[in-house]
Amino acid sequence: MENDDAALRAQLAAKVGALGINATGRHIFLCCDQSKPKCSTREASLESWEYLRRRLRELGLAAGGGVYRTKANCLQVCMAGPVALVYPDGICRSRGWLEKDVGQYDVADEVLGPNGCAAAYRRAMLDDVGLFDERYFAYLEDLDLAFRGQLRGWRCRYVPDAICYHKKSITSGYHSAFKAFLVERNRIWNAIKLFPLRLLLLSPFYTLARYMAQGFATASGKGISSSFVRDYSRLELAGILLRAYVSAFASLPAMWRERKKIQRNRRLGALAVFMLMKKYRLPALELAFKD
Repeated sequence: MENDDAALRAQLAAKVGALGINATGRHIFLCCDQSKPKCSTREASLESWEYLRRRLRELGLAAGGGVYRTKANCLQVCMAGPVALVYPDGICRSRGWLEKDVGQYDVADEVLGPNGCAAAYRRAMLDDVGLFDERYFAYLEDLDLAFRGQLRGWRCRYVPDAICYHKKSITSGYHSAFKAFLVERNRIWNAIKLFPLRLLLLSPFYTLARYMAQGFATASGKGISSSFVRDYSRLELAGILLRAYVSAFASLPAMWRERKKIQRNRRLGALAVFMLMKKYRLPALELAFKD
């Protein structure tokens, strides 16, 4: 009997050594392969699991490298959400905009990216993906940088204890023609540079849906579009859009070269990018009806 126990302990010790458990300093539990998926689809969770496995091996952190991973059916801690929400045509909005603060964002969490007015970036991340694209001048350049980081495998953490006061759009004016021009032009650049080809081809349809939602909001007297209509004629708004498209596509060769470099070096597969967009999606009606 003692011999059997000794043999069992030896087998257990060998298994622990083979898995590198003795060297474990961090243990990652991932909601994955759930029996009743809640926070994501089963397919998306398995893709995340495979990415985690592959990334730990690339970094030398698996099999005795100090990090151990385990599938969990459900951790029951789905809370909060992203700081930046992105619409599938390259535009975004800060999470929680115009919401009453009732503690819904009091939990630290992983997010898509920070608002550029209140962000801290690792030097290694900036060395890897580059700095803000100065061609944007203003607006959506923080989404561009955050998304480039995500495509390279970097992650962003929202910290609720960090408090910053920001006067929104104070430079250009909240409902200015200049801001509208920059936002529309820069979101086109974001789509060209960052989106997988299939999503890039679908992007114009999302834009059309957004325009329709904004038109409905304008007719209802709600949302930022209705505020623009009070200050500018419809002809002036059409002129702003036209100038934005002309400016955006005038830089198409340069943006396409940038796209090729970004897509060639990204570490996320196309499906992972789609799931990222789904997780941090910005509904068209929210985009249209909020000022």
